[in-house]
Amino acid sequence: MATEIYPDIYTTSTGTAKELETIAKENAARKSLYAATYHLLRSNFSFRANAPSGQAFTAPEYFSTFASDVNNYGDKLLFVGVYGLLRARNQLDPSLGRGVDMARGPRDLYAIGNWDGSTPIDATTASYAVVIAERFVDDLTQAVKDFYANRGLFERTFPVVLRYGTPSGSGVATIFARQLAEVVERLAREGFSPADPYIDLIAERALSQSLGATVDGRASAIDVSLPDLDAGTSVDIVSDNVRALAAIYFSAQLEEMKLYAVVDKVVEHFMTGMLPISRGPSGDLIYEWIRNAPDRFNEIERRSIYGRALGLAQGATGQTVTPNREFSDLWVRFLSNVVRHYRETAYSSVATGGTTVQVQTVVPTVAPEAVHKSGRDLAVNLSLHGYGVAHFAAIELQTSIRQMISILSGAEMLAAYGVTDHWQLVERVSALYLGGATNGVRYRTMASSGGAIITWLADNTPKLTKGYLPDCAVTFRDSKLVSPAESWLAVTGTTQANVEKYAEPVDLQQQSVIPSMMPSGVGQAVRGMLDRMTGTLPNIPQA
Repeated sequence: MATEIYPDIYTTSTGTAKELETIAKENAARKSLYAATYHLLRSNFSFRANAPSGQAFTAPEYFSTFASDVNNYGDKLLFVGVYGLLRARNQLDPSLGRGVDMARGPRDLYAIGNWDGSTPIDATTASYAVVIAERFVDDLTQAVKDFYANRGLFERTFPVVLRYGTPSGSGVATIFARQLAEVVERLAREGFSPADPYIDLIAERALSQSLGATVDGRASAIDVSLPDLDAGTSVDIVSDNVRALAAIYFSAQLEEMKLYAVVDKVVEHFMTGMLPISRGPSGDLIYEWIRNAPDRFNEIERRSIYGRALGLAQGATGQTVTPNREFSDLWVRFLSNVVRHYRETAYSSVATGGTTVQVQTVVPTVAPEAVHKSGRDLAVNLSLHGYGVAHFAAIELQTSIRQMISILSGAEMLAAYGVTDHWQLVERVSALYLGGATNGVRYRTMASSGGAIITWLADNTPKLTKGYLPDCAVTFRDSKLVSPAESWLAVTGTTQANVEKYAEPVDLQQQSVIPSMMPSGVGQAVRGMLDRMTGTLPNIPQA
């Protein structure tokens, strides 16, 4: 009997310190969905979670032990099926963005409990504590309905997924709950019955299609929490929208560094026979890049995305695109506030009662409240412009960047252009064929530091969403924020005078948190029509 592990329920922590930190965040994010699913199944759907063998339901890190017990098969299949359906439908956050610390709706649940079903004394002694929005209860109820409607398909499909997830002789089966649910949904959608004599072969085909999906399929397979945009929510900042723009900003800076243009020129050389490359890894990578070109965004489409999302480098889009005009100002203001607050804050060690504590000795001119406001303003702006295609574009762009670096890093490719690394290759091709090289260090630093800053904002959206309160303040002295901010300002040549200028607070008269339903330019057109009909309309000052 193979030991079953479920990576999209809990991932074992192995790797470098940075990888461990990422895995810990992913496990923490999955735990809320895991706990909410367990709580609602046990409370409302007679989920036993206590097998005849006496083994009670367990925390995510021990779920593989629970699942590997043959006596728990029925409970396991129900839980994995419902959990997988929720993940397959991107219903990943039970609180719908509110979090434990934020204000809850009148019908939202605050669920605390223990895995063995006992009632904890309070939240501090509970195995889990999670906010469950009313909408999520409806989502889970629908997932339970769909599970029981297709239970036969789940029972026939699970052994197929189990078999293909177990390498020969390993004794360990890797099963993704989301993948199982996707296969069953595909079979149900195509009208197959569990009684079909060839259902195993049909399930294998559906599994193969799920594994071999293109960009759209990969987007649904990546463990990124996307909110349901149709669900009403009072949250002003959607962390997933902000996180998507980190990848778009990263790509925009590499676009300015001519990375995309260099790859296009290298492909042109390959197609015309100018490169001394034939069979081999480099040739395979270039050929694959050429064959997949119709499935990627072209330069006009990329620049249109940069302009709409970040107000950067618009191209001739052929369509009306409203750029994010506020981003640049909000960006520099936030970075200026962060570095001034950090530079002007000083601490000293003071011995008190046998212990040493850090006491602030210099009060900065930029208060934490000002930094908090500038960070919130920027995060709201990024969240607003992260709706729509941004998430899917981010997935494709980050994939394209990895592929381009792989193409330019091949030993044959470096030797063909007489360079030692891919950044030297970018510089050489730019200088020879693209009108001159750019400042590669500048754009690489801006890409890395800018992406890190936007990711930091996404990680801290629950606190930034609130008005500033001492008990939930963000630590703006975090090295993961300060170091990238210092690097970005330094590499762009932002002077101290400009830092001080932009650190001054501004009052935003209007700040949207949802996209406008009115097409770009309609407001001005309507006003022009009224002007012609009634004469010039006066400008009414805001109250």
